[in-house]
Amino acid sequence: LTFYRHHPGQISRQSQERKLDFLRQVHEKAYRMFRDSEPRVTDKMYRKRMADLDFKQARLWIRQGRAKEARPLLHRAWREFPFSFRVIRYLIWAHLRG
Repeated sequence: LTFYRHHPGQISRQSQERKLDFLRQVHEKAYRMFRDSEPRVTDKMYRKRMADLDFKQARLWIRQGRAKEARPLLHRAWREFPFSFRVIRYLIWAHLRG
């Protein structure tokens, strides 16, 4: 009844790391476009979204055995989400692993 097309460049076939990089670029562009318009994308909204992407990138790197590289990202995420149990848990994990 339907056809499902695959091609090598589609985002669903890309690695998690490339997807996160793509999302970071989209959020940066949206912030630049809408920070001075109404309704406005605030600095706080932008920082929180980027911190969430930092956390996801760090979690991926920890799972790949790259804990030392993940630490700066986790510290940035922690500054935005100081009471987040998941960020604190991975931050401790990164320091114990690497």
